[in-house]
Amino acid sequence: MVAFHGTADPIVPYGNGRVRCCGGGALGAVPTTMANWAAHDHCDTKYTDVSLGMQVQRRTWTGCDGTSSVVLYSIIGGGHTWPGSIPIAAFGMTTTQINASDTIWAFFAAHPLQR
Repeated sequence: MVAFHGTADPIVPYGNGRVRCCGGGALGAVPTTMANWAAHDHCDTKYTDVSLGMQVQRRTWTGCDGTSSVVLYSIIGGGHTWPGSIPIAAFGMTTTQINASDTIWAFFAAHPLQR
């Protein structure tokens, strides 16, 4: 599981809260949700945080079932945008410190589907 989320997302809150569109469903905090994914995949409960620049923090859970891992990219001050893409001011800050498309490709290349 790999996820990206802006800490200042104006539409889908990083912390507990209601989505500001699409029926306004309530969501738990992003770090808690990702820790739940890690538990689901039987990962180690401890994680590693690494700063990838001033705007990006990568949290990784390892020791998961098989060759799986769970990774959260938190975009500090980031909005509801795609990292590495064209900025859209109405949706908040877009980081260029990572490229989500390249990062996702590398993640799936490292974690091929097992049958």
